[in-house]
Amino acid sequence: MPIIGLRKELANGELKIVKVPELPKITQWRLIWPAGKKHSAVSQAYLNFVEKEKNNIALEVFGWCTAY
Repeated sequence: MPIIGLRKELANGELKIVKVPELPKITQWRLIWPAGKKHSAVSQAYLNFVEKEKNNIALEVFGWCTAY
């Protein structure tokens, strides 16, 4: 199960993480859309923001995961 789904249980000590050498599996996320899609100014601004800030967003939203 993804660690993000277990946040509360980890925080209150109901669950513990057992380290396994081959884990965690690192994944990459993608934003996708149909080929030739013309983006509106708003959607293009959003895509630019995500590209520029992706590392900060990941740290801010999922940074707590590194504690486990």
